[in-house]
Amino acid sequence: MSETSLSFLPIAIDSSSTKTMYHHDTFNMEINENEMKMLFKKKRIIIELIVTEENYKNDLFVIEKIYKKKAIEYSVLSQEDMKIIFCNIYDIWQFTNKFSKLLKTAGKNMLETNIESNTDLKYSKILFNKLSDTWIGKAFSQMIPQIEKIYSIYCINHDISSQRLQKLEQNLNIQKWLEECKKISKEKTNAWDLASLLIKPVQRIFKYPLLLIQIIDATSPNHPDIMLLNHANKEITLVIDRINEIKRCKDMVKHVISGRTDNSIRHVIVKGISRKTEKLKKTVGLIETYHDIFYEKLFEKFRRQQIQISTFKKKIKNWFKELTNYLLHQSDLAFACSSCMITGKKSFSEIQKKWKEYKTFIDKASKDGLCELEKNLTYFVFKPLKLLKNLYKIPSSIIKKRNTKILDYIHIKTLKKKGIMPNKALVQSAEIYNVINAQLKKELPDFLHYTSELFNEIIIRLSYCQQQWYKFWILILKNCLKNYDPLIDFNNISDIFSKKNVTIKTLF
Repeated sequence: MSETSLSFLPIAIDSSSTKTMYHHDTFNMEINENEMKMLFKKKRIIIELIVTEENYKNDLFVIEKIYKKKAIEYSVLSQEDMKIIFCNIYDIWQFTNKFSKLLKTAGKNMLETNIESNTDLKYSKILFNKLSDTWIGKAFSQMIPQIEKIYSIYCINHDISSQRLQKLEQNLNIQKWLEECKKISKEKTNAWDLASLLIKPVQRIFKYPLLLIQIIDATSPNHPDIMLLNHANKEITLVIDRINEIKRCKDMVKHVISGRTDNSIRHVIVKGISRKTEKLKKTVGLIETYHDIFYEKLFEKFRRQQIQISTFKKKIKNWFKELTNYLLHQSDLAFACSSCMITGKKSFSEIQKKWKEYKTFIDKASKDGLCELEKNLTYFVFKPLKLLKNLYKIPSSIIKKRNTKILDYIHIKTLKKKGIMPNKALVQSAEIYNVINAQLKKELPDFLHYTSELFNEIIIRLSYCQQQWYKFWILILKNCLKNYDPLIDFNNISDIFSKKNVTIKTLF
């Protein structure tokens, strides 16, 4: 947004302020017929803008309150499918409700004027003053930041949404849901089906610049809203350019993930040899190295997280293994002590009985407790860990591709310094590096944040599994050791052991 236009943006707009929003210039000459035609053209375009915005709002209502509501009611879509197909349609619908009202207020005089284009020119001055009191440019300027925020998300993800819907339409339950919603919404929209409705937001944002240009062309240079109309047109065009650029980058990254580009297939052997040569030169220091500090910090964090996940899984498995071995040793100990009581000269039937009971409880803990613990660990820890680990596959493949393309990027820089013109394939490869690098720097911070949160959640789940196990273990100990106190003070454990040891020795 340009600095020169900031002063024109309203802090707030309400219906009470619109009547005195602008003070028009005084016109000392009569309006000619061409100017009248221009004015009526402007009226027609503004009415088209307002009416189509209202119709668009109704289409969004159909998506949100019929298709989406019925999908939730019938449970025909998973949460993931709901999110992919409908994306942020609710936010767009809410925004459009506000924007539609604002546009109606901004073009109120146009809507309330029922004068035809063949009106007597003696009323032209009055008509001009009345019909020119519109502030469509100001309305758009106020809403452009919100337009970019919500429409960027939707437009960038629309292709994925469309593909998912097309795939799901093969399901009979999905077909029934779509057919029922289509019948219910028949009187409320002209759209043929859900796919036709879901494309509406994309079509709408691309329509705004076209309507604004037509309004500008039909607006007098002296009109108080002309500067904001130009500002709004410029900004909405930039918004669309940014959306297209983000989408282009995403598509390029997706293409890189899925396989080689058409051009790269043609040059695969040459490029492979060239890159190996460049890599060798880089290793021995014959060409300059390139550092992107911000990316390198992100990559280091990315690598640490991967190592952390692998280490964490190994530690849990080791803990479970040690726990299993501990119970096995305890069972062997109980069996040995019980057998020892039989071989002695004296009869220790009571003590033998206690050791047998202890072995029974230990075996129960091994059979039931460990089985339940293993089941909980699998469900609450290992499965989420596997899903978390899989999340790193796509970023890893993109990072790998970046590491390959950076050699071409460095090669181009070296050639340019020498005044040599690089070939088209090399330039394209370097461009792919720039796109991938920018995309990684943009998306890795969010990825690392959310994967870190997910990892913390898995740690909490592990603590739950351990808590359940130790509760069970304490219960086992209480049953077999009647005087067992889980809150015993282990600082005096030596004294307690010595006293018990003396008592035991007197028995032999």
